[in-house]
Amino acid sequence: MFYNTGIATYIWILSNKKPGHRTGKVQLINASAFYNKMRKNLGSKKNKLSKEHIDNITKIYGDFVENEYSKIFENEYFGYRKVTVLQPELNEDGIPRKNKKGEYIQNKELTDTENIPLQETIEDYMNREVIPFAKYAYIDESKTKIGYEISFTKYFYKYQEPRKTEEIMKEILELDRKLDGVLKELQEDE
Repeated sequence: MFYNTGIATYIWILSNKKPGHRTGKVQLINASAFYNKMRKNLGSKKNKLSKEHIDNITKIYGDFVENEYSKIFENEYFGYRKVTVLQPELNEDGIPRKNKKGEYIQNKELTDTENIPLQETIEDYMNREVIPFAKYAYIDESKTKIGYEISFTKYFYKYQEPRKTEEIMKEILELDRKLDGVLKELQEDE
């Protein structure tokens, strides 16, 4: 559909007038299997959608059910809070240093960020993922931002077992045998 670009094509259908059963939900459709090869490439594009493919994708969208091509999630599932995690400077005895106001003195070298899912509390995440490794870590709440991310690979990836080592080795040996025969023929021609 879009040529002269090698990047994947995504089609977004957005509406602020969703029917009740779609409200607060996101439907992802993996239509990567719906295509025909083009007779002649258009730039980097090699595939096209037929009317039948478009009809199939439209039906999947209209059915609004989960299957191998369709996944349905709550909006918040894709959301996260990007929080800035700070750590205090420590005294020689491992106690955090504080200023005159009683606030931790930040160790700027140990500043980090964490993406915490919207569906999880910051406190639960910090207690599980950060505090066991950085006992005095705390968050600069003024720098917290909300974002959303959708990774199709995460939801539609299908594991393909790698070829067996024996199979690859057999193929290499066969190619080596054929190559050796070609080299001998070349040497005989000289």
